[in-house]
Amino acid sequence: TVSISSAQLFGMKANIYRKDASSPLNCQFFIDSLKSKDTTSTTILNLSIASLIIRNGSVSYNQWDKPSVKGRFSPHHINITQLSSHIILYRLTNDSINFALKRLTLNEASGINISNFTTDVQATQGNIFVSDTRLTMPHTNINIPEFTITYTKKDNTIRTGSLRLKGQIKADRLTATDFSPLLRNENIASIPAISINAAVEGTDESAVATLSARSINNTDLAIQAAANVYDLLENPRIDVLLSKCVIAENSTNAIVSTLGLPKEIGKIGTIDIKGRFRLLDNKHFTANTDITASKVGKVTINGEYDTGNIKSTINTTFLDLTQLTNTQPLSGIKCELAITARTDEKWNITSGKAKGVVSELTYNDYTYRNINADVAYDHNIISGLVNIQDPNIKLTIDGRANIGPRKSLQANAIISDFRPSALNITNQFAGDCFALSMSTDAGGSNIDNLSGSIRLHDISITNPDSTKTDAYLKEIVLSVTNDKTGKKAMNLNSDCADVSIHGNFAVSTIINSFTNLITTHLPAIISLPKRTHNTNDFRFEATVKKLDFIKRLVRLPITINSPLTAKGFINSSTNNADVSLSAPTLDVFGTKTTDTGIRIWTEENAINSYVSTKIKDKNGAVSVILDCKGADNTLYTQFSWDNMRANIFRGRLNGITLFTPNITGSSDIQVNIPHSTFEIGDTIWNIRSHGINYKNN
Repeated sequence: TVSISSAQLFGMKANIYRKDASSPLNCQFFIDSLKSKDTTSTTILNLSIASLIIRNGSVSYNQWDKPSVKGRFSPHHINITQLSSHIILYRLTNDSINFALKRLTLNEASGINISNFTTDVQATQGNIFVSDTRLTMPHTNINIPEFTITYTKKDNTIRTGSLRLKGQIKADRLTATDFSPLLRNENIASIPAISINAAVEGTDESAVATLSARSINNTDLAIQAAANVYDLLENPRIDVLLSKCVIAENSTNAIVSTLGLPKEIGKIGTIDIKGRFRLLDNKHFTANTDITASKVGKVTINGEYDTGNIKSTINTTFLDLTQLTNTQPLSGIKCELAITARTDEKWNITSGKAKGVVSELTYNDYTYRNINADVAYDHNIISGLVNIQDPNIKLTIDGRANIGPRKSLQANAIISDFRPSALNITNQFAGDCFALSMSTDAGGSNIDNLSGSIRLHDISITNPDSTKTDAYLKEIVLSVTNDKTGKKAMNLNSDCADVSIHGNFAVSTIINSFTNLITTHLPAIISLPKRTHNTNDFRFEATVKKLDFIKRLVRLPITINSPLTAKGFINSSTNNADVSLSAPTLDVFGTKTTDTGIRIWTEENAINSYVSTKIKDKNGAVSVILDCKGADNTLYTQFSWDNMRANIFRGRLNGITLFTPNITGSSDIQVNIPHSTFEIGDTIWNIRSHGINYKNN
């Protein structure tokens, strides 16, 4: 038995530290010296201290391998100053403690300041009684008048039916800023101060807990909740009724800032949450919740989880999403959804189904109606049906997609009564109504390793306006195949055109292969994309049979009366290419041409092009030829013409254009026109050499 009548520590200073978690404390030798050297018997403890007073003390603890952050509490760096306390230890034994903390004040370097903390604790085996507990901080007052726990044990386990508990917690004022070093958020000052009244009473077999909270001096926050707890020791079951949880808009903004949520959530107005949450056992719980946001709408969620199985329904009023999406095109939705799912032990969803109706969806200021979906998911396989029955679009999609490592898609779609202008998608097709069917069977994770086929058929465009012609296309089929050597074949076949590409190539870089031909030899032409390296090596053939359907879609000032053909090869690795185009008859902007031919090819580190055509007029035709060669940022051109008549009009205009990059990132252009000639009748005209310079706009 040790009895101390009085102990006083004035100006105490303790500096405790360690290098890392595995290193001993600097005072470990002192702690070890207090241990009993007799390990064969148990020492009976009986200690009392009539009065222990600490005045103006300081205690610090540091673990040096851990960083410290100013204004943030860390258990690895504790620095307490102005520590004052008055403690009465009535009795401490091996199985009981009875003490009174009459006063405790301290300041911690992170910003935690305790103005006063008092409590009275009596604890024995089977009986814990805490009374007169008060915590005072600069802007917080918490009071626990009393808290009692009683129980009996058998075989070192609390006996079922023996646990009794009763207690109450009152907080006249609870301010988040007093705890900001623990909550680690600089925006916490905007959360309003609240008052709390909580109580619990009952047994381990049946207990009731209640909570009431509200903001002080305003109505920014109000919470009312009650919970019933059953079989706490054997098979805990909890039934929580949230009868009221109202968070006003000002507090919503504060909570969003504090938790680091998207700022748009703070714009949804006052939030009102009601619900019931039940834990039926450790693997079975349910939730029924109504969430209303004054500026958005109401969402009702009913859900259940039972041993890996999830069931849920979601019903909404029309949700105004303009506050959430800001300037985004999606601005509103109303839906009813039913969801079931299966999870593994890590809560990963392995399978599930979703079925529902989106009765209204506002996108681009148009409200779509009657959207139905019935979708299933099973180990990376998504399958199902989506159906839209809107006055301005009828759409049915039925398909199956593998979203795992071996991605694939098999789907069929039918679109009718599709009016893009009425849906505010574009103003280009005013009054036009589209219809088509589609089927696809393809695989691949991106456009470059895609294989399979996509077929569009029965494509039609109609318009009640008699000034617009209807259009119909039987089908468009795109197919891509890859062999084991890496060679690829891509074919596009339709009523209006056929295109085939064969070789080693990446689809995403085909356009670059064409532009690279020019930028390799004329890199200072800034209007073209910069040269990008690729290893494409392919041949292609294309035939354009008619343009009627394309001209119905876009304003194309070209008409063909016979097929237009193109063919050639490009090898991006060696910068070699030979591409040609032939158009027997063309009508461009109302001008008729015949025997048009274009050839582009490379040789001797240069790119060449040769364009020839005959332009018809009322008296016959004019033969026109443009011959070009580009190398080392220099373009050599020769433009010649001949009216091929007795009344001669012919000539040749030579040009040399030099492109020079400048420090602004653009190019200076110098055009030189060497001596050139042209003939009118029997007279020869000479054009003297001259130049034109262009710099920086």
